[in-house]
Amino acid sequence: MSEVETIATLNHISEVSGMFMSIWVSFTFGYLTVAYFLDTVLTRFQCLCTSVLYAVTASYAATAVIAHVQAWHEVRTRSENLYNNIQLMTSEAGWEWGFIFFLTLGTITSLYFMYDVRRRGMTRAS
Repeated sequence: MSEVETIATLNHISEVSGMFMSIWVSFTFGYLTVAYFLDTVLTRFQCLCTSVLYAVTASYAATAVIAHVQAWHEVRTRSENLYNNIQLMTSEAGWEWGFIFFLTLGTITSLYFMYDVRRRGMTRAS
């Protein structure tokens, strides 16, 4: 693969990774909006379905982001290109673990937020 092809491939992988990251953010925003505005209006079953659907879709988007970050690093290391000289681009462990930590923590925190909002709403309703 030439340097130009490598850079084009890296840019494409970056775009796809960004797309999945924005999907994760959209799912999380939608889920938190439902949790905040419909806290006690949802039945237990609706809350469970919403939470499971959110957990599955957010996990899918997060896994896709992490997989594309790993693919980006794999393509980058296979050939010489201008990204190899940029320190921020060469610290694979920092990027991967940062995404893993951020996306996992964000998903778990969102699920806890739904639980906490419903628990407080039920306490207020009683």
